[in-house]
Amino acid sequence: MAQDIRVELHFYGKKLDRLGIVYYKTPKIPVKCPDILFFSLYVLKLFTSKKLSPSALARIRQRLSLGEDLKKVFERGQDRPFDAPMALREYSIITKSVFRSQILFRGGDKFSFILGSSGFGFFGNRKHFDHCAEGSIFGLMEKFYQMFKEDPAMLTALFAAAVLLGKAEFNADGGHSLPDMARKIYLSATEDIRFETGFQ
Repeated sequence: MAQDIRVELHFYGKKLDRLGIVYYKTPKIPVKCPDILFFSLYVLKLFTSKKLSPSALARIRQRLSLGEDLKKVFERGQDRPFDAPMALREYSIITKSVFRSQILFRGGDKFSFILGSSGFGFFGNRKHFDHCAEGSIFGLMEKFYQMFKEDPAMLTALFAAAVLLGKAEFNADGGHSLPDMARKIYLSATEDIRFETGFQ
């Protein structure tokens, strides 16, 4: 039986300022904190997308580095460091602009990860992609924040992963192994020692 997480992020409104998330996770995934691993892979994949502008990348990294202060954003606190890029809403219909992603575990510690999109053609507006990439990252974080509100350990891991993602460094020649980077971030954020070796 497949063990995976599948996600669709649909962007609504003329200004694409609302986000509907379909988040499906099968039971018994062989990772202590699969949501944190998925989030790490998702963010790193967007970071290395040729469609994401350098200015958007820098802004997202800086905001992720706020770590636990992101609570103020998700709780809409008066002292929040920035406004959430998008408001979460219930998923209703398929939209023209959407990100689709999946992490599939193939037994033990082996997995594959994919991220695709629709509505962001080759000649698409880069600002459009930048906005949706940032909105999806912090929208996912807000969804996880809501899911883990009663689980302080998971919230700690989520914010720790955000800080590490904000500081993630890529090789100067552009070469990098996203699964390996995600593995290191995941292990540091969750201390899931079962996966210290052999992570594929």
